[in-house]
Amino acid sequence: MDEDLQQLVHELRQEVCPRRVHDEVARRIISQKPAPGRWRFTVALATVALVALCCLAIWRWPAGGRSAQQAQWAEPPTPDRTLVVAQAEEVLGFMGSIVIDAGAYSEQIIFKGAVPPLQNHLETTRDKIIHLIQQ
Repeated sequence: MDEDLQQLVHELRQEVCPRRVHDEVARRIISQKPAPGRWRFTVALATVALVALCCLAIWRWPAGGRSAQQAQWAEPPTPDRTLVVAQAEEVLGFMGSIVIDAGAYSEQIIFKGAVPPLQNHLETTRDKIIHLIQQ
């Protein structure tokens, strides 16, 4: 079977299409191919339009407005010191109240959740030690 396969491959390599098949394929390729000038014209027109828009944008760009904006950004307004102090006081007071509330909550959780089991365990251990000593 291996020899038959090799012989078939050899025969297929020597096979040639008739001339009319080549002509038909070439005719179909040419008929489906778009006109080459149309694509070039579209790219050229798009490039010219883009250049025109860029030139128009540069021409209409305000020249004096740029230096005024830079001067405005370069010199920030000086803040009112009393306003800054009042805002800092409010923020620090708020943060302090949050820390105090968190501490009180943690204290309640520890005293209600952790201390009673430890006391019970301590009492249980004490009772076991006393019971062992008495024996």
